Parts: sequence; C-alpha cells; structure tokens
Amino acid sequence: MTGHMQAAVITKPNATSELQNRPIPEPAPGQALVRVHACGICGTDLWMAQNKLSYRPCFPWCSATRASARWSPSAPASPPAR
Repeated sequence: MTGHMQAAVITKPNATSELQNRPIPEPAPGQALVRVHACGICGTDLWMAQNKLSYRPCFPWCSATRASARWSPSAPASPPAR
C-alpha cells in the first residue's frame, strides 16, 4: 500500500509530540493493517515519554495503546504468526 498517514511522534525524551506525515507501512506475514480513526494518550504514555519508567522506549516513538481502529480491507490475508 502506498500513501502517507499522520502520526504524533515523540522524537526524544521530555519532548512534546509532533504531528508528522509518515509512509503507510506494509504489513508483514502474520500482521494486519488497521486504519486508526482516533487515538488517546494515557498516563503511562506520558511517563514513558518523560523517561519516568524503568522501560525506555526507542525514540522516535509513537503510542497507539488507546486507539479506535478498523481493519483495512486492503490488508492481505495471511496465516497467523507462529
């Protein structure tokens, strides 16, 4: 699939998120592509962005833990990952 999507990206620790245009990724075998309609941020997302947890995300980092999404009909069917 070609095209671009918008993503709220945190580029470094303690930075605010930036709205960026990113290429739409191609799902690998065993993965599915979903279209996100809305996404929220929870407290844990904020703590991770502020480096206040023992788990440190790799930056740039996008959180999508609270997403409202729909399966993309253009995603190819693939067998479950093993």
